[in-house]
Amino acid sequence: MTPYYKYLRDSVAWARCRVLYSLRHFMSQMPYGKRVMIVAPHPDDETFGAGGYICSLLARRSKVRVIVLSSGGSSLGDSYDKAEVGRQRERLCLEATSILGLRDEDVIFLRQPDGNVLADTDSIEQLRHEIEIWRPDIVLTPGFTEVWPDHVNTADIVLQIVEDTCMVYHYWIWTWYYNIMPMFGHGYYYNNGRSHGYLKRKAIDIYLNSLTQDGDLWIGRLPLLLLNSIRQDDEIFCCMTVERR
Repeated sequence: MTPYYKYLRDSVAWARCRVLYSLRHFMSQMPYGKRVMIVAPHPDDETFGAGGYICSLLARRSKVRVIVLSSGGSSLGDSYDKAEVGRQRERLCLEATSILGLRDEDVIFLRQPDGNVLADTDSIEQLRHEIEIWRPDIVLTPGFTEVWPDHVNTADIVLQIVEDTCMVYHYWIWTWYYNIMPMFGHGYYYNNGRSHGYLKRKAIDIYLNSLTQDGDLWIGRLPLLLLNSIRQDDEIFCCMTVERR
């Protein structure tokens, strides 16, 4: 890929990102729930996609639980010990979510295989059990526009599990980077405001300031466009209205 082509591609992607972000002016305010579950395929997804919303829920005295499916041990490839990467990412997750206002006991790690979450009956039953005992009225997951298999599979399986027992919304992470127009439902936005936006960015920095001895981020290398997008003042969600299988 030539530098010129890469610059052109990134410029077009950023312009499309700004268009997507501007669509929030035509969206409804994200509704609140009394018991909300955030399903994150990996540590950091919960903060990157819904950190401000989590702060707002806790300020309203809603109950919030985060379910992290995989510890993300493969984020640095085969040159690192996957178990150690997973432990470090879990540690960062607890630090980041504590800034958002959650307690350690509000974050559950299911430790499923990175890159293969919810791939078998046992792992699906793990998540089903957590949803059934928590009884949320709103569940948040990544969506079908996220491209990465763990994210897309999470959206699909959650819809199968909850059926009509609660509302399911998806939050944006890689959707920003790939500029995929979400065509699966009605859009909603949440304005972080000054205080909640500050807390979210502070929690994001926990992930972005923790390095291995070799100077790599424990969460792996992320595109600048994605990082700039998740630090924006508003978060965007979509209601999952696709046909349930």
